[in-house]
Amino acid sequence: LTLGNVGFILLLAFLVISVIIDKIKKRKNDDSSITKRGECRDHIQVLANGLIPMVMAVMFSLTVSKAFLIGYVAALAEALADTAASGMGAYSKTTFDIFKMRKCKKGISGGMSVVGTVASLFGATIISALALLFGAVNLKLFFAVIASAFLGAVFDSFLGSVLQVKYKCTVCGELTEREEHCKKRTEKVSGIAFFDNDIVNLLSGAFSAVLGIVFYIVIY
Repeated sequence: LTLGNVGFILLLAFLVISVIIDKIKKRKNDDSSITKRGECRDHIQVLANGLIPMVMAVMFSLTVSKAFLIGYVAALAEALADTAASGMGAYSKTTFDIFKMRKCKKGISGGMSVVGTVASLFGATIISALALLFGAVNLKLFFAVIASAFLGAVFDSFLGSVLQVKYKCTVCGELTEREEHCKKRTEKVSGIAFFDNDIVNLLSGAFSAVLGIVFYIVIY
């Protein structure tokens, strides 16, 4: 309603591509036993990914400042970059936590892989390319949005590694984001208790949106 056809097309592209990535991910033995909510997304996860783009869209409608349009595109591009990294990263052989300088289990928040990183950059580029195609950004801003989204995805990994809460199963010893595993309460081993993946997604989206706005201000 606030951004017209271009806003709707970008949102639809994010939705369709995210669903495809989730389908591909589920073909692999994914991280449903590790992540807090498993396979299915709920309304909280939708808000975590969609709240920042919504705020940017509303601010654009109130101010008619293109800076907020760039923030919208950057936030959506980051969300797809993160989804692509998580989905395609399931097919990687090695996952590494670069912020703690050690290997980690595939699927755990904060882990990065070559496959996931390339997929993240590709996801950011898709949304940015569509924004360029439909006139929301020019060539300079196209690269600025890619950079904002990709750095936001890296910031997501940083938050996941350093601040996101993680638990250890008292039965099997599995590192997980769940408070219950093997039908037993898990023990907190790192992170902040309330700092879950939804907060990480919300903050990384905000990071990319603000960075996109900063790039716009610097360029113009």
